[in-house]
Amino acid sequence: MSNSDKVLSFDLDDTLYDNTPVIYSAFARLYQYLCDNYPNIKQHYVSVDDFIASAALSRDRYPNVVDFQEIRHRHIADCLTESGYRDYDIKAAYHVFFEARQAVNLFPGVLPTLHELSQSFRLVGISNGNAEPRRIGLGTLLAEHFNPHSCGFAKPDPQMYEWVCNKLAIEPQQLVHIGDCLTNDVAAAQAAGCQAIWFNPKQKPFNDGPNIQRISQLIKLLPSLL
Repeated sequence: MSNSDKVLSFDLDDTLYDNTPVIYSAFARLYQYLCDNYPNIKQHYVSVDDFIASAALSRDRYPNVVDFQEIRHRHIADCLTESGYRDYDIKAAYHVFFEARQAVNLFPGVLPTLHELSQSFRLVGISNGNAEPRRIGLGTLLAEHFNPHSCGFAKPDPQMYEWVCNKLAIEPQQLVHIGDCLTNDVAAAQAAGCQAIWFNPKQKPFNDGPNIQRISQLIKLLPSLL
């Protein structure tokens, strides 16, 4: 099977960039916006950390909702309702979070590596998050991007990978997925019949398949796998 038959899919958050500071900053921006426009919210959430903790609880409150955009909408609505508001603009509030969420700093080597790989493979993104490739500098490198909003499934459900393969008109064995989470990116991809490479920057012991510490290592690793 030639490289042109293979598709490389990349998780985005914490695989191509450190997502933790990005999300914290996005929540901080959203919290400040809500405090400025709905000041009663400070009586229930006295700090951004309290607000972030409530977001985690919101995910547990809606276990059947896989789309992060919908989860964020419901979280904002719940917080405002609990703070005594009945008239509010969810879209405007979410827009503040969404815009801040795009301010990522790609890991060193990501852009040149993906550029080189794109000469031989079709590259796509598969993520549970809602970062937009075109907004974070990957728009010309990732042919397509799939997330729960677009496909209706979320990792670690193997159906997300199956849906992507069907959408791309390829067999599961033609997809090689790279990501940082053993559950979402490795086990789930393999359960769907795809190949998986674990992004393991902390070099944790792992003997159950290929793993890399830097995205640039894919250049040398892939020929030995395909």
